[in-house]
Amino acid sequence: MGHSVRVDNGHGHGMGSDNSVARVPAGGRKPRLGQLWQVPIFFLGTLTLATVCLAHPLRQRAIGRQQQFAHGVQVVRALLSRPDARAEEILSLAEGVLNQASAYPKRAGEAHFLLGSAYLRLLERAAAPEQRAQALYHLELADKLGVPEADQHKLDYRLGKLLHQANADAQRVVELLARSVEDAADDPGEGYALLTQAYLRLPEPDLKSALEANAKQLQLPGDNDELLAPARLTRGELPVAPGQTERSAGGLEADQAACPAGTRGTSPLSARPEPPGTRAMGRGRYPLGRSPEAVGRF
Repeated sequence: MGHSVRVDNGHGHGMGSDNSVARVPAGGRKPRLGQLWQVPIFFLGTLTLATVCLAHPLRQRAIGRQQQFAHGVQVVRALLSRPDARAEEILSLAEGVLNQASAYPKRAGEAHFLLGSAYLRLLERAAAPEQRAQALYHLELADKLGVPEADQHKLDYRLGKLLHQANADAQRVVELLARSVEDAADDPGEGYALLTQAYLRLPEPDLKSALEANAKQLQLPGDNDELLAPARLTRGELPVAPGQTERSAGGLEADQAACPAGTRGTSPLSARPEPPGTRAMGRGRYPLGRSPEAVGRF
């Protein structure tokens, strides 16, 4: 309740009129309408502060999970680069990376590539049909989803190698190996040997490209005759492509003489059983009904 305050007019006498009394609220001044905007702003600021405080731990956990995923990827890559690393350990870590990749869809292809590579490493230690199927499954998914540019040629080579071993589409095998063997083959000698065989498995064998791939294998650094012997024997068994100089009659014998004892006659071509519907002609095998001229057509 307000109080009446009499205002002195300077002569000691109060003024009795209504103009002489000012009504002042007991608790102070009455707030003006223009100041009411401060109330919602205050509550909004409080709500924002509370949101930030609550979200901070969540954001930190999300960053922690992302860092954990990135660390897992680095560890798997490092182990894959070490020939002495245990294949089982790599496989276990790569499976963990793939499980975490569900939160990072853009890196799913990369995770499948690492897991497929881990299965391939295990397959090289102890071959098993289920491991081959798993390696092929994950590498095919990686090829579909996409991988970092730095991994593309490695993916091409490993996928081409598995498809070749599975006797899959020869044309696709050639395309994958041809663009990757030079800079991504884990073992260049093996890579050029696979590419040589892939050219010969085409519906229309590409003899010229097979000879070129075989020549690159023989030109690799190193003088280990045990590793070069199969490549020499393969070259000795390949027919001469049109336009190339015929080798001497003793060419194959010279290659065999250069091979260490116990490796003669063990080239990828001579060791492979004669496929049904083929016949030997000269120093190569041709499908029945297909002349050497047709095989050598480019």
